[in-house]
Amino acid sequence: MTTFPMWIRHGGTFGPNLNYIGGSLVGKAWRAREATYETLQGTPEESYTFLPSFLHVMVEYNPGGMTDLVVACEGRFKLVICVDMPHLKGKYMGMMFTAVCKDSNNSIFSMAWGIGDVENDSLWLWFFTKLKQVYNNRPGLVIVSDRHPSISKAIYQVYLDAFHEICMQHLLQNIKNKFRGISVDMLYYWCVKAYCLCEFEHLLHTLMLVEQCLGPYLQDVGYEGWSRAYSRGRQYNIMTTNISEWINAILVKNRELPITALAEELRSLVQRWHYEQQTEVEKCKMKLTLSAEALLAKQYQLSLRMRLDPKCETVYTVFDGDKNGVVDMQARTCSCRRFQLEQLPCAHAMIVIQHLRGDVYDFCFDYYLSECWKAIYTSVVYLLPHQANWVVPNEIRENKLLSPDARSISGRRRKHQIPFVGETIQYHKCSRCCQTGHHHKTCQNPVPLHPNQVSTSMEMPSINLSHTF
Repeated sequence: MTTFPMWIRHGGTFGPNLNYIGGSLVGKAWRAREATYETLQGTPEESYTFLPSFLHVMVEYNPGGMTDLVVACEGRFKLVICVDMPHLKGKYMGMMFTAVCKDSNNSIFSMAWGIGDVENDSLWLWFFTKLKQVYNNRPGLVIVSDRHPSISKAIYQVYLDAFHEICMQHLLQNIKNKFRGISVDMLYYWCVKAYCLCEFEHLLHTLMLVEQCLGPYLQDVGYEGWSRAYSRGRQYNIMTTNISEWINAILVKNRELPITALAEELRSLVQRWHYEQQTEVEKCKMKLTLSAEALLAKQYQLSLRMRLDPKCETVYTVFDGDKNGVVDMQARTCSCRRFQLEQLPCAHAMIVIQHLRGDVYDFCFDYYLSECWKAIYTSVVYLLPHQANWVVPNEIRENKLLSPDARSISGRRRKHQIPFVGETIQYHKCSRCCQTGHHHKTCQNPVPLHPNQVSTSMEMPSINLSHTF
């Protein structure tokens, strides 16, 4: 199977647009499109047979990497550990599982990915087990995800000391689905991001005054699972799973590929990210990472407006004109809780450090040092050779993996988002005509002269069913 650049596989902006309105001509064009893709990428069944050899070559050319292939008793595909969690859109569908985090420069770091047939307890348990084998069990580990029950079960079985936090965006969507018509987005975000317990209690009381029904619901969920003030671990600034959603958006086209071509695209993506981060690391000449230096500069500017009142040699009261702060330099804590949660000096601690004529870098966690940032990207992700140059043992080459024992969906496969349980799809409207299916830059509908006036062409929103190949 030959690997081609992505823009050739997916067509880019080249080729005619096919409107799927009906007719034999469209059916012939669709079959021609599928035959062209199979010529370039190979068939999905052929891709599964090459998968064991591909995993062997990938580990051979990237020492230190880890892959694992699990098959059913009859030799059919079940799970391969190698990045994501959306639905696949290929012939046999399936799921991708992703583990991502942020490095010390606040950039996305892809930890692991896996491909399975369906999202259930056993597959999530297997994914976290393999993840623990690679990265071990870190003290104070925090895992942020949605409220899928399989994820919670797997985390508590594999990571006994880890803290499971709920994505604030998924929880807000669950609230909107359960309590229709409420609009408390800003109050909810302030509650989630509050550092102090007193601030959280005040905002939560205000939220319950606006919507009384939310109080028992949020209490049943558990404050420690979604609020920063009650969090049992350090979440830093990761309160959502947006970094995973961002990777899902990048891979939206690649999810249609056969499994071996998809694995190669993921490997190529990680290789490009590592090279870009290595380039950024080499440019950094400061003691801390770029994002950490920016945060310290912001806290320094805030500290210029504050006044210091020493209480003893280690405890200081800082007046900021609002809630003030009590800083303990020996324990490295502040009453605002930013110092101990982010492990970087807050504005209150910054003015104390200036008063003591100390070095602000001595009070920063080693994780933010540029040397630690550089150590993350010391390894190199190597390019795989052409398939004709693969050296694979006979026992692996003869292992012909079969495709999943599942009925493939005939006809045009679904391209749009498949919502999870309790999740709804948000349809964006055009800001010019308030219709769905397009945005204001491509809008061709006439704008009504009166808000209540709707033209005939705007009564039925246009549905774009075209596809480019």
